[in-house]
Parts: sequence; structure tokens; C-alpha cells
Amino acid sequence: MNSASDQLLRNAIGAHKQGAFQEAERLYRLILKTDDKHADAHHNLGILAIKAGKHSYALPYFKRALESDPNKEQFWLSYIQTLISLNKLDSAKYYLKKATECGVSDLKLNNLEVLLSIKQNKNLPTRSYLEDLIALYKKGELEEARSLGANLALQNPNDPNLQNILGAVQKAAGNKRAAVSNYREA
Repeated sequence: MNSASDQLLRNAIGAHKQGAFQEAERLYRLILKTDDKHADAHHNLGILAIKAGKHSYALPYFKRALESDPNKEQFWLSYIQTLISLNKLDSAKYYLKKATECGVSDLKLNNLEVLLSIKQNKNLPTRSYLEDLIALYKKGELEEARSLGANLALQNPNDPNLQNILGAVQKAAGNKRAAVSNYREA
């Protein structure tokens, strides 16, 4: 990547972080005009599509990012998560296996495997997904715990143990309001 692309990417990410999504999209697309294999630009366009609720539009961007740079763990996670959210469960299962072969973190893939299993309507014992969530909490991986917890809460909205653990995660992350809400829910 050249310095002009580097600067465009920094500007695009800055706009993205500031919530100027149209400007970020314009800059990511400008990067792709000069380098159609730019993994970060593809990935971030996928993130913008997800934020807009357009998961099906995000999928090809995540796939291109992954094809361009299969060594970035986040590209695998974004792609597989989107496959699961779109109910492309066979593809998600395939890419989970490929991600394992490429050395993606077992803990992060385990979270996706739990979500995949839930989507496939397997009867997972409550203890299994709670243990994964607790493990993330204990390791201090609060953002990952919140993400997994939010997905699990969609599938298990009436599980008081899950809400209680989510409350602890939110509290540790400094989100007191969300913690109180989770504790009330529990």
C-alpha cells in the first residue's frame, strides 16, 4: 500500500469513527478504485453495511477482505458471523473449519460455534454457553463477552442466569445503566 492509500484509509477510518458513514464509504470506495484487493477497505465497507442493517450486502465485502488477507483473524470472524446471521449455516460451518485450520483463536471460534449451534436449533445445555461467557468475562475480554452475550440473549431472552452474567460484564465494562438493566431483567 502506498502512502496516498495509507492516508485515505486513515481518513476513512476517522470518518467512520466520527459517524460520518457516507464520507467513510466514499473514501473506502476511492481506495478500492486504485486497489481492488485492499482488505481493510473491503472489510470496513462490510462493517458499514452491517451498521445499516444490510447483512447480505456486507457478505461479499467480508469475503473479499478474507480472500485478500486470510491472516487477519477479524476478517474470519466478521465473515462467519455474517454467514450465521444470514442463516447460511452450512457455509458458516465450512468456514469455521477453515478458520481453525488457519489458526484463528479457538475461544473466538468457540463463540461462533455456540451461535451456529443455537441457530441450528441444537439443544445446548444452558451451562455450555454460560461457561463460554464466564470464561470471556474472567479473561477480561469484555467486548467479546458483550458481543457473545448480546447474541445469546436474543436466543435465550428469558434466561435469568445469562442476564445476571451480562450485568456483571456490563458493570466491569463501566456501563452501569446497561448493568442495572441486565440485573433487573435477571
